[in-house]
Amino acid sequence: MKYEKISYLLGAYFHQDWVYDAQNPEDVIRNFVAKEQPETISLLKKELKDILDSEQELSEDFIYQNNGYYSPSADDLTVYLWFKQLLEILPE
Repeated sequence: MKYEKISYLLGAYFHQDWVYDAQNPEDVIRNFVAKEQPETISLLKKELKDILDSEQELSEDFIYQNNGYYSPSADDLTVYLWFKQLLEILPE
């Protein structure tokens, strides 16, 4: 299954220089919410819910394969827990 909005978030916002754009991953998400259309945010939330419900193995390789340069383990998180955290930060 292709996760276009997750891939977009990772590639466009968690690119290799994301640390120069924000102090932490939560601020990156806030920047995403401020800049993107509500429909994009809604589709991202749906994809995050789908991937979390799929019981798919989520390793950091998933992030890297989707052009992301954030390592949740650096913040003592698994990819699964980080995605759950993203869902909590994203607006309803």
